[in-house]
Amino acid sequence: MTKNAKSGSEEHGAIECGNVFSVADDHPLPGYLPPEDIGSDTPRVFYARAGHPAVWALESTLAALEGAETAVCAASGMSVISQTMFALLSAGDTLLYSRWAYPNTVDFFEQHLARLGVRVVATDSSDPICVARDMEACRPKVFFFEPLGNPSLTFSNPADIAQLCTASGIISVADNSLLSPALLRPLEAGIDIVLHSLTKIISGCGEAMAGVATGRAELINPIARVRWSMGGVLAPQVASKVAESVKTLPLRAARASASALRVAQALSTDHRVARVVYPLLPDYPWRDEFCMACEAGGSVVTFFHAAGTAGVQEMARRAGAIRFGPGFGKSVTTCNGGAAMERYYGQPPGFVRVSVGLEDADEIIAELGRTLGSGV
Repeated sequence: MTKNAKSGSEEHGAIECGNVFSVADDHPLPGYLPPEDIGSDTPRVFYARAGHPAVWALESTLAALEGAETAVCAASGMSVISQTMFALLSAGDTLLYSRWAYPNTVDFFEQHLARLGVRVVATDSSDPICVARDMEACRPKVFFFEPLGNPSLTFSNPADIAQLCTASGIISVADNSLLSPALLRPLEAGIDIVLHSLTKIISGCGEAMAGVATGRAELINPIARVRWSMGGVLAPQVASKVAESVKTLPLRAARASASALRVAQALSTDHRVARVVYPLLPDYPWRDEFCMACEAGGSVVTFFHAAGTAGVQEMARRAGAIRFGPGFGKSVTTCNGGAAMERYYGQPPGFVRVSVGLEDADEIIAELGRTLGSGV
């Protein structure tokens, strides 16, 4: 045992510390019990699964960004979704969720929550009338949705959903990964809990896997206690990387959104493209609602190649500076599509999701034009 692996005091004796954490002589003896509720005056324990100053600092920053009372980070976006649902739901409860949600999220609901006795029901979150009808029919405890669906880019208005949930005593949970608090803050519209995959736009580097839940302490504290039991904690080294990225989030979100609009406009006039979906285009079905709620259109553009799946396969073969791969929100532009992604996302042939990065917009447009190939 090396000397710096221990620290202690005469009162508590030697304290052995795990992982990379140290405990000062004047700090209370760390325990192996769950930490006190977030916001408590009781000092938090210095134990890897309970948290770390770097993680707590990031949680405070993210809570401030969202205008939340508090926040709790987790090891990934799916980790924070699962921990949130385990904290809120028990066997016999009903979860009403958006049919436009990310497929992996839907899989967790239908394959795992349902297996544990939670009733799960899908609805069209973009239609308040449909949502109200399904809320009346199934009486859910929790409603889950994405304000901007991944990858359909279907808009579900947080203000409408918050109003419906509040009137019925339903806990509303929004996964805002596709927009980030730089462009939309659903808590301000009355949503109870806002989640993010920090891996995406907020970190922006594609190298830090993390997630966060933000909201009122009475709702977030139970998630923190589930995290303690399940162990889906965020490593302090990753928290520090995300914290550095947060400093540039407003600049990155503004630049990527401006470039994405130009990309969407260029694609919409290209004969090799059958259809383009982007919130600020004139033919976007929810354009007026979206513009009232959001500060910009976001960095993701969805389009459909006129040559169908074969056209997307040709794009992947011709890919150069813009690579094909999963994920979005990186500083470099990427595409995602092809037969496997069409099946996974339930999208028609020719589907391509473009995550617009920080490169020059003209260069992005030119490279996409090159990779589109000869068309039909």
